[in-house]
Amino acid sequence: MKAVADKMGYRVDFTTTSFDGLFGLLTSHKVDAVASSVAITDKRKEAYDFSTPYATFQYGVVTQLDSHLKSVDDLSNTTIAATVGSNQITVLKQFNPSTTIQTYDDREAAFSAVTNGQVNGYSNAKTILAAIIKQKELDLKILDGEIGEENIAIAFNKGQDEAL
Repeated sequence: MKAVADKMGYRVDFTTTSFDGLFGLLTSHKVDAVASSVAITDKRKEAYDFSTPYATFQYGVVTQLDSHLKSVDDLSNTTIAATVGSNQITVLKQFNPSTTIQTYDDREAAFSAVTNGQVNGYSNAKTILAAIIKQKELDLKILDGEIGEENIAIAFNKGQDEAL
C-alpha cells in the first residue's frame, strides 16, 4: 500500500483492527480502503468496489503433525477453525458441509486452538499458514490439497472512491 500511495502522491496512515471490523471501518469512512488479504466474492462485490486482483490464494487447512488427517478430502465430521468475518467460513461450508466450523477472533487464537487440540484444524490461505508455521516454529502441517481458491484485492466503498 505504501508503494502504491507513493506512486500516486498520497500519504498512507495504517489502522489495525480485527478482520471482522475492517468493513465497518470502510463503510463508516474511518478508512479509505481495506488491504488485508480481502477475497473478492459476489456478496462483497454488491457492497464494495475492488482493485485489480494482486494475488490468488489457495485455501488450505493446517493440523497437528500427528493428526490422522492427510488431505482436505479427510475433513468429513471434523471441527475446523476459521477467523470471524473471513471467507474461509463460506468456502469450508461449500467444500464439505459435514465440517463443523468454530470461529475465533484472530489467527493467533485459531492457531492456539489447533495446537491445543480444541479443533482438528484451521483454514486460511496456504501461503499465510506456511509463513506463520515457519515464523513461530509451530509443530503443525498443512494438509494436501485445497478447499478453494479466490482472487485477493483492495476493497473500496462502492461508487464513492473512484479516484483511489
